[in-house]
Amino acid sequence: MAAELGMPYVFALFLNSDEEEMSKAVKTYHSRFDTAGPGRKRAMLALPVVVADSDGEAARFAADIKVIRIRLESGRTLTTGTLEAAENFGKQSGEKFEIRVNDAPVVHGSPELALKKLFEIQELHNVEEIVVVTAINNFQKRLRSYELLSQALIKANEECQPDQSV
Repeated sequence: MAAELGMPYVFALFLNSDEEEMSKAVKTYHSRFDTAGPGRKRAMLALPVVVADSDGEAARFAADIKVIRIRLESGRTLTTGTLEAAENFGKQSGEKFEIRVNDAPVVHGSPELALKKLFEIQELHNVEEIVVVTAINNFQKRLRSYELLSQALIKANEECQPDQSV
């Protein structure tokens, strides 16, 4: 619908967790975008990302991140943050339900590796912007993840800029 209306589009992989669906949705957006309309094509991804001082530490944090989906008998689906929330929602719905807990498809690694992966994803899916969501429970580690990614991005940007010293 966003493509046909000439609007920007963002796919939230941190909510959906289906990389194949993400790829299909972004391809559909690009192929169906109405270039005759007033809008400008702008595809974006919202991805789960964990950055740590080492690849191993990032992998441990990423392994803890799960996607909890509840599917009601009526066909409606919902992603929740906890198994308890999914169970409560299912009970309150009054319908039969099924809960699935899956590993989240988290982009993770040391700052350089994570940034490399993000640039590859950006190029592969032809997206203008990536929104990073880091779901590490420990606030200090979550903050550190954002700081490390930010520093790596600043460094990469500086390396791409020509030397302007006189």
